Amino acid sequence: MITKDSKVSELMSLSPFRLSEDKKGHSIVLGAKAPSWLEREVTKLVESRAAPYEVKSDVIRDAIWLGLQVLKLRYTQTRFGARVALVELKQNLEDRETTQEEDKDFLNKLNELWQIDKAKAHSLLRDYYEALKSSDDAEDAQRVKHLLENSLVKNVMAEALPEVLANATTK
Repeated sequence: MITKDSKVSELMSLSPFRLSEDKKGHSIVLGAKAPSWLEREVTKLVESRAAPYEVKSDVIRDAIWLGLQVLKLRYTQTRFGARVALVELKQNLEDRETTQEEDKDFLNKLNELWQIDKAKAHSLLRDYYEALKSSDDAEDAQRVKHLLENSLVKNVMAEALPEVLANATTK
């Protein structure tokens, strides 16, 4: 049985599809225009001793059945791949929103502390900066860059970590 996890190579090992009617004896005629070279290829398969086909309709039925299986695999796996990409994108956006919320909360807390206890504001900024700076994550490096553009952070940093501010402004 072909499933969404099947591979095209598995289709190669299946017996040819030869049914011309369903279990109740019903059938229909399918038709489509095609280039003449395609009909020649069908004829070659019927005439080939290596192929198990007796008449052209055997080739066409098997080709349609195999083609449908390949198309199902293609579109099932593509949809699945697209779904995975969407889930990853959604997670990245949620992570980014969470990061932005964290930074906003940090800035609010820093602002409150700056108003009432500059030493604690220095300590908070130092810890937050060091945590971001020690990360290997490229997004954390971006967060540091954005934080250093904030006027409140610049004011606190001027007192708490003047060397960092000096290095940031010379780059």
